[in-house]
Amino acid sequence: MALQLRANDIFGWNKTRSKESYAGYSMKQTFNGHTAYVLFSISYRFGRDKVNNVWRASKEEQSGRTK
Repeated sequence: MALQLRANDIFGWNKTRSKESYAGYSMKQTFNGHTAYVLFSISYRFGRDKVNNVWRASKEEQSGRTK
């Protein structure tokens, strides 16, 4: 069994901020382009690692069934 916990910017700290000043006015911008998330995953292997071979009839054997 494998457990995994991943998170990205859960506190909202990864923001782009800028401030521009011109004669007569100033402009402040904040851009949050990253979504905050928490991801928890569990994976578990059921059964064996090997797969058994499957027997399949050939087309010649199957073609005689409809006669």
